[in-house]
Amino acid sequence: MKKLSIGAAWLEAQPFVRRELPLLLPVALLFIAIPLALMFISIPPEFRQMQLDPNAPRPELSGGVMVLVMACTLIVIAGSLSLYALALKPAISLKEALMVGFQRLPVALGATLIAGFAFALPVLVVTIVSPHLAGFVMLVAAVIFSVRLAMLNAIVVDGPVGALEALKRSWACSKGNFLRILGFMGMITVAIMLAQFVAQMLFGVIGFAAAGADGGRQAADFGGAIALALGQLLMIVMVARLYRQVVD
Repeated sequence: MKKLSIGAAWLEAQPFVRRELPLLLPVALLFIAIPLALMFISIPPEFRQMQLDPNAPRPELSGGVMVLVMACTLIVIAGSLSLYALALKPAISLKEALMVGFQRLPVALGATLIAGFAFALPVLVVTIVSPHLAGFVMLVAAVIFSVRLAMLNAIVVDGPVGALEALKRSWACSKGNFLRILGFMGMITVAIMLAQFVAQMLFGVIGFAAAGADGGRQAADFGGAIALALGQLLMIVMVARLYRQVVD
């Protein structure tokens, strides 16, 4: 496979985002930021505390919240696929990109389920054989799968392929570029996390001043969702540029 250039992808991504922002931004906000905000706001604070503290009481999510979270997750995935369509297909309209995103959603879900099973199987075996190694194996497997399948959604959107073929192509696209992709994903993940933290702080302070503690929490969730959506937008454009380096 061709050697990827993160610098070249960045130089191409900047003018593209500036030029196409009127198309990209509405998709990122409507189909990623708002569903994420709804998920964050709907999940009780007690449930988040459980995620941070394994010894905390275990609250249960209501059926309505679970349905909302699942629906929002599907919308976010479809929105991400639509952004890939805008990033990969020249002259595509916003309507056409959204159609591509929702039409290719089943393939993306199928590929994700297959990858999830392939990820869980070795972790399960190690957990049974040697439980104290399970955490390490899970971390290593997560890194490997994240890097080798980084271009999965770009492949799903770019052509009429099935879930298995998309997985095979994604695995092949990262061959010889593992460390480059790993470095890129590490840098952009840290940048998105920092942006999310700052946005949560700023929105939270404003919300707290305007509507008290509950208002501050909801405003912080909304600000964090916006930061995540914009970070996802930038990452998608960058991955699309890297994908084009490999296949063109």
